Amino acid sequence: MKKILVMGCGAQGSTIAKRLDEEPSVEQIVCADYDRKAVEELEKALKKAKAVVVDATSVDSIVKAGEGCELIVNGLAPEFNMNVMDAALRVGAHYQDMASGPVSDIGFVDAVKRQFGRDQEFKDAGLACLTNTGSAPGIANVLTREAVDLLETCSRIDIFVYDAIWSNKFIPFWWSPETAFADMAAEPVVYKNGEFIRVKPFNNPQMTEFRGLGLRRMVDHEHEEPVTMGLMADRVLKGVKEVNFRYGGPGLELAEAFYKMGCSATITRVHRRQLHLCMKRELDVTESSTVIPWERGVTVEGHECTGEETDGRAHETWTSGPGVASSRDAPKHRFEIPAGG
Repeated sequence: MKKILVMGCGAQGSTIAKRLDEEPSVEQIVCADYDRKAVEELEKALKKAKAVVVDATSVDSIVKAGEGCELIVNGLAPEFNMNVMDAALRVGAHYQDMASGPVSDIGFVDAVKRQFGRDQEFKDAGLACLTNTGSAPGIANVLTREAVDLLETCSRIDIFVYDAIWSNKFIPFWWSPETAFADMAAEPVVYKNGEFIRVKPFNNPQMTEFRGLGLRRMVDHEHEEPVTMGLMADRVLKGVKEVNFRYGGPGLELAEAFYKMGCSATITRVHRRQLHLCMKRELDVTESSTVIPWERGVTVEGHECTGEETDGRAHETWTSGPGVASSRDAPKHRFEIPAGG
């Protein structure tokens, strides 16, 4: 693709733009954000970038930025998904994003369904529309599907993601702290027997064994995988009856502490000041890895698919991510082991 529009120049969008800058087939990357300083700094850092200030609340503004682009990569918060999808159809560009929710106008499950419901629009236009294409959701779905394909039947899917950053500065999350804290305090969705069930935040804490890390505390977490996999259970996942997404790490422990303090949807003025101070103290993860006082970081995803196979085993698939400082240079590693093996 010769020209690509990347919407959003935060932690995710800037990383995507840097990756695209290395692709020989890409001639120009339009880096768009409402933050003029952010887009101009990214333009200076890349060889093929063009900085554009865009108002994502306006479809016309996105369309203008996307003129001549073959692909629009949406690195914005899910709140803007519908606008960016509308713009892609008007421009005649393929569409890709990282997540479906949460959004403010409808519930989490309905947000996923709404995006799925636009499939025919893109097909009629001869365009591809790829949603939820990050690490998780994204790679998590691909590896889960691969494991399910090895089974005759699949009754349950469990996805575990452990995230941790160790540094000399306060960096609890890879992404926006505002978004992260809100995600952590949301009611998780579990898919069970054809229904999407809401459970309480930080539900069902359990210790889970991770290769190379040992036992780690994991809890239910609101994420797209139980929804997308539940919606496609009969079509591609052999009629799976239960899908769970579980998350753990220092960031989650911090968010749970804030939640127990009352820093949720209804917070006091004191709690709001505490949360604001916490977010202001976090180092911007979009900064160059040369200035981040880095020690080490880890992201480990585990995908356990339980069912029946000719040899009677379940399948576990694991993948690890290297972290911020080295993520542009080191590939992810993957291996499979039988359950309990």
